[in-house]
Amino acid sequence: NESIKENIELARKQQKAEVQLQAAAKNNPYLTEASVIQLKKYAEELQNISTTGDEELLPMMSQLAAAGRNQAEIQDIMSAALDLSASGMMSMESAVSALNGTLQGNAGTLGRQIAGLKDSTAEELKSGKAIEIIRKQFDGMSESISAQTGGWQKYKNSIGDFKEVLGSGW
Repeated sequence: NESIKENIELARKQQKAEVQLQAAAKNNPYLTEASVIQLKKYAEELQNISTTGDEELLPMMSQLAAAGRNQAEIQDIMSAALDLSASGMMSMESAVSALNGTLQGNAGTLGRQIAGLKDSTAEELKSGKAIEIIRKQFDGMSESISAQTGGWQKYKNSIGDFKEVLGSGW
């Protein structure tokens, strides 16, 4: 019985995350139904190269969609945030929030922690310079950490995906 409840709960969490993304996209002129499908696939791809499940990534994508970000910006932020969080500098949620803030011209915490950002102008930040710097500096870190230590988490993510399907009634 406990296993069935767990399967149902995982399926609900996944479904809620997907519905949140769809709802946020409806209010975003830069996202279409096709964008939502591609973002869901991208979340699965990120899950496959990291230790973070797509049910955790999708709500963050929803927040970015609600903030008016387009598909490319969301994907760039999520990739950079995954690598940045793998470095241990900050949580995934904090990394997403900080990187989103840079696209508004605010270096914030990242400006104090990442040398190349301190002297960036607001215009450079708005054009994505911070994301570029983070991606170059921390490129592949999430995948590397996952390969070295993430075997158990990847297994759990796979089991979680299977349970999501079971809980949804196929």
